[in-house]
Amino acid sequence: MSVILQAPFDLIQATVFLPSAQLSDSTAPQVKVQIRNSMSGLIYSTVKTNNRIKFDWTFSLSHAKARELLNFSEYYNALKWRVTDWNGNVYYMFCLNNPLEVTQVTLSTSTVHLELEGVKVV
Repeated sequence: MSVILQAPFDLIQATVFLPSAQLSDSTAPQVKVQIRNSMSGLIYSTVKTNNRIKFDWTFSLSHAKARELLNFSEYYNALKWRVTDWNGNVYYMFCLNNPLEVTQVTLSTSTVHLELEGVKVV
């Protein structure tokens, strides 16, 4: 399966197909825990939850595919993206890292680190 990036989300103008991200990549819900002390010495904790999800993916790509992803990110960085993961789940997300982190591994491959945050649609 593959990851599909499309932008902008309301009227698709560009699409990038990527292979599945490398294993050990994280997917984390955005939850905040606040701990407070009262004047009487009691400790209160609150948990704030929302439906936002953050993806931290690393892809192993050819140099041409890495340049395609860099151009896609350059043109559509400030816009909301439609992201379809390898399970078929659809998300509306923003790219958090600008510029993308590209590292050359061999003469023909590069790794690209991509951070996305948004909400699940389907």
